Amino acid sequence: MNIDRRRLRRMVVTAQAAALAAAAIVLTIPGDARAAAANCTAPMAAATLQSKTPFHATYVVAATTPGAFPTEHHEEIWVGGRMYTLLADKRWLSVPKTENPMGGFTGPISGFSDCRLAPSASIRGETAAGYDVKMESGRRATLWISPKSGLPVRDLVDQDILMVTLDFDYANVRAPATGK
Repeated sequence: MNIDRRRLRRMVVTAQAAALAAAAIVLTIPGDARAAAANCTAPMAAATLQSKTPFHATYVVAATTPGAFPTEHHEEIWVGGRMYTLLADKRWLSVPKTENPMGGFTGPISGFSDCRLAPSASIRGETAAGYDVKMESGRRATLWISPKSGLPVRDLVDQDILMVTLDFDYANVRAPATGK
């Protein structure tokens, strides 16, 4: 077999340049972020911390096909071992909280897998780190985590026919006055 040495050398140099370019791109991501994305450390830590932290969640459920059904707006407060849900008639329903809060929104969270960095987003004036995660249900979600608190500030879940966007707030969370 006759190999053109110049052509072979060009192929090797091209492959080396491509490998160096890929390494340069990866190295622009901070080491901790690369590790967290690879092994789901940051999303799991955020979900675990949220399970111990009172929060207020507002969320929007929208059809992925426009007009398939009306967009819905919901509100929940998780505090003091209870979950308060604002009903359509503006009354609060209170039930004991028995599992991690994100379990109700994104599926079980005893483990995420196949975590990847997602674009960061400015949420309430703070740049939050984005993570695309695979939940135990097999569905994918994107979580944005506050670098200051380590808590999720937004969660986006594509459920095929609907899209759920949740925003979390942790400041001054209290049980609603009408919740029992």
